[in-house]
Amino acid sequence: MIGVVYILLYIPQIWMCKVGFTKRSIKSRVRGTSKAVFGFTVPVFFCIVPFPKAVEGVFHGLLGGLKMSFYKGDGHTETFVFPGILIALALCFGVWMVEILIILKAWNSFLTA
Repeated sequence: MIGVVYILLYIPQIWMCKVGFTKRSIKSRVRGTSKAVFGFTVPVFFCIVPFPKAVEGVFHGLLGGLKMSFYKGDGHTETFVFPGILIALALCFGVWMVEILIILKAWNSFLTA
């Protein structure tokens, strides 16, 4: 199963972020969390991964000490305080780099075959 792990930033609470996953579109998750929180959410970064729920679980495990629930409703258990967004961005960037390296290796194998 392929899905998307995403990072949302809360506006005006810019010191808070949400890390979640979806099998559909990030747009629907933004709508859901924006309805539940004061202000709105903005997608900051995403990565397309196999087994998105497991990948999200790894992110949540690494960010566990920064967890903070500041509202009730959709996504409130997946909210992290600063510097959680920096760690989540670094993790997503790392996933992108691994995916790029896999694609480049496959491309080089294709060209030399």
